[in-house]
Amino acid sequence: MHAHDRYFEYLRVERRLSAHTLDGYGRDVRALAAFARSIGRAPEALDRGAIEAFVRGRVAAGLSPRSVARVVAAV
Repeated sequence: MHAHDRYFEYLRVERRLSAHTLDGYGRDVRALAAFARSIGRAPEALDRGAIEAFVRGRVAAGLSPRSVARVVAAV
């Protein structure tokens, strides 16, 4: 089982997050992985500055404040 699978299992079982929330987190994590690839880095190698740039990009893309907050929680 991969680390992200264990993380989502933890969120589902221990944190008891809804399927809807888990779907949103999944989209956010996939978007972060795509961002990391676009700058030639692995997601686990992203530093604070890179994650902040990712979040700023989500804001610039028009995500609502609630969705941006979920992005921050997911990553």
